[in-house]
Amino acid sequence: MARHTLTRTRALSRLGPVSATAVLGACQLLTGADDFSARPVDVAPFAAEQDASADAGGTTPDTAEPTPDTAEPTPDAFFARPDAERPPPDPCAGVDLSSDPEHCGVCRHACKDAEVCRSGECIERSRIATCDDGVATCGPNQTPACRPDGSGALCCSGNTRACFRPDLTRRGPFETCLANGRRCQDVIECPDETAACWPTAQPYCELDGTVGCCGETQFVCDRPDLGLRACVDSPEACASAIACGGRLRSCAPGETPNCSSTNELVCCGAEFFFFCDRSDLGYAGCWNDVTDCSTVTFCNGGWNACAPADPPAHFDCDTEMCVR
Repeated sequence: MARHTLTRTRALSRLGPVSATAVLGACQLLTGADDFSARPVDVAPFAAEQDASADAGGTTPDTAEPTPDTAEPTPDAFFARPDAERPPPDPCAGVDLSSDPEHCGVCRHACKDAEVCRSGECIERSRIATCDDGVATCGPNQTPACRPDGSGALCCSGNTRACFRPDLTRRGPFETCLANGRRCQDVIECPDETAACWPTAQPYCELDGTVGCCGETQFVCDRPDLGLRACVDSPEACASAIACGGRLRSCAPGETPNCSSTNELVCCGAEFFFFCDRSDLGYAGCWNDVTDCSTVTFCNGGWNACAPADPPAHFDCDTEMCVR
């Protein structure tokens, strides 16, 4: 019982001598126990212990003032904060925005599957070629082709494709973008032009130095006597060809070519063989007999004329006859 009383008294004594005595008195009134009056507890040693602690500058848990925390937070204290208070991690830390396809140009800007990141820009793979002297990049809607000597690439757009002909050197190693359907092996070099015709055509050099193209069934007709070169339908047509409007013109076999005053080609056959040109009437055509072209007249819905006569005749539209 003495041990129990001592333990309770030490616990209460932390409130101070006066409080401890008051509490003990209250216990006597409530319990009516004689033990408290028969064995009074001496609280002086505990009071002396508190006084000694105060004299030494100490404080008791009940009277100590809380010390404000004014120290700067340490890194350990920062990372010890709850997750809700931590800033999200930077997804682009250490990322090269100029080449990373997931973060191209700016953070979280991802390129498409058919694109790569070059200099911070998403570019279609079809626009890039790795040549001997480095990577070549073409513009939008263009396709690169590395030059045979490795000096970069030729960029072709739309429906064209690159053509390199180092054997054609009139104006340096030839390169161009050919329209689809034209073949690089068909390119010819003329004095003033290097070009290709469509696959079934026959290329040749015009006398003016440009490239000409003959059809699949045509022939190249060279007429130095007329100063012309052009395409005709047959070797015979080449022999009978005439110059008309600055061009070499020919007719079908068995026909005779004629050039009107308005530079129109008129082909006269075996039946209608005689050619008349009436530029004043806007007419040029063939007749079935020798005709006095001065008598050509349009009346009654058609062209009419008279044969040569002495004195000359004229065509009468009322009688539809040649009269003198």
